[in-house]
Amino acid sequence: MSFDHKNETLSITVQPGEGDKAALNDMKSLSGGERSFSTVCFILSLWSITESPFRCLDEFDVYMDMVNRRISMDMMLKMADSQRHRQFILLTPQSMSSLPTSRLIRILRMQDPERGQTTLNFQNRHQEQEDD
Repeated sequence: MSFDHKNETLSITVQPGEGDKAALNDMKSLSGGERSFSTVCFILSLWSITESPFRCLDEFDVYMDMVNRRISMDMMLKMADSQRHRQFILLTPQSMSSLPTSRLIRILRMQDPERGQTTLNFQNRHQEQEDD
């Protein structure tokens, strides 16, 4: 990371390959999965130095392959285990069935949305309430 205090900017460069084989790249040149993984790493480093009762991420793994998703999940679970006084909320359309069973982990799965739906059924719900 490169801080420019005068212009109040932060530039992030990453090395997605192995050792000296890959040149340093800015975030714009990365694939979606590489960018998502780099962002998770950056957010985890911020979480280790900031105070907040909640840690939330939304769709952090959408562009990741399964290997990097597993690595990211493992890093987040390790951080959550070390910060038990905080609540971690991770929103993802991906399956969470591979998470370990624990009394500290709760998975809430929403129903899949209806595909091809053009209107919401608010009128029917209102009618059902009037019938009661």
